[in-house]
Amino acid sequence: MKRLLTVLFVPLLALLSCVTSGESSYEGPIGQADHYNPAAMDTSPWEKPVYTKLVHSIQELSETLKTADGGDVIALADGTYRDVELDIAADGVMVVAETSGAVFIEGISTITVSGENIILEGFTFRNGYPLSSSGAINVTGSHNRVTNCMIDSYNDEILEQTFKWISLNNKTTYNSIDHCTFKGKRSEGTILVVWRDDDSPNYHHIYRNVFMDYKYNRGDDLGKKGPDQNGFESIRIGTSQQSQSSSYTLVEYNYFNECDGEIEIISNKSGHNVYRYNTFESCSGQLTLRHGNTCTVDSNYFFVDDIYGGGIRIIDKDHLIINNYVEGATSGSNNRGGICITSHQTDPKLNGYWEASNLNISNNTIINSRQAFLYGSSAKANPPKSALFSHNLVRNGLDGTEEFDAIRVMGELTVQEPVYVENYYFGGDLGISPKPKGFSKKKVELIQAESGQYIAADGSVGASELERLDLSSDVGSSFQ
Repeated sequence: MKRLLTVLFVPLLALLSCVTSGESSYEGPIGQADHYNPAAMDTSPWEKPVYTKLVHSIQELSETLKTADGGDVIALADGTYRDVELDIAADGVMVVAETSGAVFIEGISTITVSGENIILEGFTFRNGYPLSSSGAINVTGSHNRVTNCMIDSYNDEILEQTFKWISLNNKTTYNSIDHCTFKGKRSEGTILVVWRDDDSPNYHHIYRNVFMDYKYNRGDDLGKKGPDQNGFESIRIGTSQQSQSSSYTLVEYNYFNECDGEIEIISNKSGHNVYRYNTFESCSGQLTLRHGNTCTVDSNYFFVDDIYGGGIRIIDKDHLIINNYVEGATSGSNNRGGICITSHQTDPKLNGYWEASNLNISNNTIINSRQAFLYGSSAKANPPKSALFSHNLVRNGLDGTEEFDAIRVMGELTVQEPVYVENYYFGGDLGISPKPKGFSKKKVELIQAESGQYIAADGSVGASELERLDLSSDVGSSFQ
């Protein structure tokens, strides 16, 4: 019923735009449906076949690849290999570890996947750092899959050096990164980045990975908390220069734990991306729609026990924010909260703050959070323009915790054209006056799932029960 309500109220927001501006810019919540069906995307582990050839050195592997045919399964013998510079260019091959997790790449190394329809599986990077700033794994071809690999504390001793760990390079399409574990990053540089040097779509699929133990550590600031430095994202999709075009990347079923790199755990910088079914636990940051429009943030679980943590931060237009659960976002900062709707600059540059407008924020639950909704975050010159708030649930003061206002407005930067439909709050005041119709104080009866999630007993408002991922879930490499 809740999803039906979300769909039904999308035209209401479009109607609001027509009334106030004379036209609607709304183009629909999920653009991927025009190109592929996200509901049909497979997220199961890859079934590793029996290898057709076993090689015992990187040189032998390189020579074997020169004559390999599509469908060949080439296994690298268990062991440790240092200072590896390998390019996998043979289309259709599978390069696997003899035993998944028992092939170790050390020293200054990079593996490039430049062909198409290639599978790379079972490798562990450790005790060194990438040869290329693009990362330990650099995917420059399309239709490839990197699966069941691990990058563990693969850091340069000079932490100011910028190294990504894995790159999906410019103009690549339909690549998958799945069931991998990325942990212990200390040097600057996004863990996983989707590069875009033009407006072409990407259609990548990033799923069932673990991102954990990423700390902001640099120079004299080693061990500093309060990470607001650029360049320490766990995932970034796009750059400012191409942010007004669409990537069509799907990010789902990933587990983020103690990702303390910066405020943007995920940095969205392109359009028509979907972020769904991810779990964020004990992280200092938020899922941030930094640039780009028409993105979907659906059914994500945020368990926040860090003063610098939060839920979702929204910039730009036409986003769909539905069925998310945020608990424990107690920061009082100007940029963090349960759901933050950012103010914007006048005539922003591509790397500036664009107008937040035509948003659909429905069926979300925010529990024990200081500023469940933050209007006008980042304190730019102009307030957010328009948003529909439908069937959201805010509850504070549970289990004896502090009561908070449900909404905080930065100065005069309130949402200018809000539509409120059956939203409920309890455990503090609303925070805005006069109280609008459609946002009511009501002690909605709650039940608590085994995961700890609070759910409306009658299912009428807030998020439905979500899967709270952890290291025992079907995420990460098989050899964590």
